[in-house]
Amino acid sequence: MTLRNPVYIKEIRTGNRSYRQVSVFLIFNGILAVVGLYVLGKMISGMRWNAAVDYSMVLQLYTILSILEFGMLQLILTSLAAGCISGERERRTFDSMMSTSLSSMAIVTGKMAAVLSAVLVLMISSLPVMSLVFIFGGIRYLDLLEMFGGILVLSFCTASAGICFSSWSSRSLVSTILSYSYLFLVTAGPLLLSRLPQILGVGIATADSGEKAVDWYHYFLLCNPLFTFYAIVNSQVKGQNGVLEFMNQWNGYRSNIITDNWIVVSLVVQGAIAVVFIWFALQGIRSKK
Repeated sequence: MTLRNPVYIKEIRTGNRSYRQVSVFLIFNGILAVVGLYVLGKMISGMRWNAAVDYSMVLQLYTILSILEFGMLQLILTSLAAGCISGERERRTFDSMMSTSLSSMAIVTGKMAAVLSAVLVLMISSLPVMSLVFIFGGIRYLDLLEMFGGILVLSFCTASAGICFSSWSSRSLVSTILSYSYLFLVTAGPLLLSRLPQILGVGIATADSGEKAVDWYHYFLLCNPLFTFYAIVNSQVKGQNGVLEFMNQWNGYRSNIITDNWIVVSLVVQGAIAVVFIWFALQGIRSKK
């Protein structure tokens, strides 16, 4: 079992004794609290003038806090995953670990579980701030659980890349640069590509909505964890994943089976990419034996 994995137990014990972890908790929740209280203050100011609760502001608060939390968690877990195996080499404990009966899969599983545990603990610690959205209603507890579930699944996909780069790198600096470069590439790359025709001035909006099929380059957004999370939150707030709404800012695309089931398809695609990264991570560890 993962919870009995020696690598996982060692990582958890080491992390609990680290001042760095406490600092991350304070900064993470401090930023969430400042942003959440600021938006809540704007809501209360508006209520003084209108003498009514603007539930659109509640949904906006939920969207802002959710996306902010997801973005910070992606940055944090990338740093954790990028140094989890290469750090063993720098501390010269990698050979000792490899001399045990632990398999390469057990090492990768233990490291992945430790990273996801850190993400889970951070999410639990953010509950007091996230509970601000329940003051005036409009958001269900089920929505919060669904949002947290989406964060965990997408965190697994992102962490797999960091662990892969870490397994092949001898220095944490190299694996960290590669991991953040990959995160930037899959996040900003598809967004830029989806807007490139309009940036170059070659995209012409159709007169009527639903007149043309979705262009091929938009499907690269299936690999974008931030866009997938946006679709999850948007489906909770507006009742739709918001994919066509984003794409149809300049063009009138018609929906298809992929856009209608974007969240599921995107999670499957990113899950498949994560499996490939895990396989390469195993090869990276085995090559160093």
